[in-house]
Amino acid sequence: MPRSNAPLLLLSLLPLLASAGYDKATKDAANKCCPADYMRHCMQAIEFQLRLNFRNKAAEREATICIQRELYSDDSLNVVSPKTLHCCNVFANDPTDRNNVCFNACQNASLSASIKPTRKLAIIRECRETNRQVKYFDSCRRYINGANTFKDLLMKTQLKYSCDIAKIKGPNY
Repeated sequence: MPRSNAPLLLLSLLPLLASAGYDKATKDAANKCCPADYMRHCMQAIEFQLRLNFRNKAAEREATICIQRELYSDDSLNVVSPKTLHCCNVFANDPTDRNNVCFNACQNASLSASIKPTRKLAIIRECRETNRQVKYFDSCRRYINGANTFKDLLMKTQLKYSCDIAKIKGPNY
């Protein structure tokens, strides 16, 4: 019995079928924000809520910010975005999180343009059952977004102090 070429034909059509399923918002954001040579990658990253991965990291950051702005709003950038990425450093080198689960979750959420900003915040806040560092992350975000209150400055000082104490006391802190 001759073997059918139908499975091969179907496999060759999958990329076309997949790209046909993108909604208008995804296509519009990718067209406006992504370089032509990364268009397909951008649409997939938007659709599947993944991080972009460009060789040029500055272009990647610009595209990520642009996509999030197009899909959600300018205000969404103040919640969680590449703009607040360095706030993830509050989770780095946490002696109670040796695998950097919260740090990695924060970075991935910050750099995934198509995840809703409120969901990004939930991912970061819920990266572990007891997330003591999240208050420092929130303080950092407020500070970056211009809330230069005395309380924010105190939190910044407390963050530095907590990091220094953790280094002195070691992994049981």
